[in-house]
Amino acid sequence: MAKFDEKTIQRLFDRNLKTAKEGLASLTFCSRGAPSFKGLSGWVFEQTVQDCLRKELKALGIRAEIHEQVSLGGRAKADFLIGTIAMEVKTSGLFDRNAASRYRRYRTAAEEKGYVYHISYPARDLATL
Repeated sequence: MAKFDEKTIQRLFDRNLKTAKEGLASLTFCSRGAPSFKGLSGWVFEQTVQDCLRKELKALGIRAEIHEQVSLGGRAKADFLIGTIAMEVKTSGLFDRNAASRYRRYRTAAEEKGYVYHISYPARDLATL
């Protein structure tokens, strides 16, 4: 039985994002309240997912190294590499009009390295991995 489901992952992400914003706001050089900038929620989501994956794998007795921001060649990177699975995790859908072609290139690059490429979003997809 999975330790983490959609609701749990979403709740953890929400809490972690709040904690990250509070932590950044507490820095002495921060000139305004809780910061919000491009990439913050994505990074917090990636860290939340990675933490959940580590705990889930440990509960299943599976030892696996998780590598972050793995180069697939050129500017292409996967958020995680777990064994031969290259994962891209998103907090929501793909809104960039070039995203589909970009991720097709990423898939090709991953497959050329012998990886299986998987894009997952939002949290509900993670519970099915």
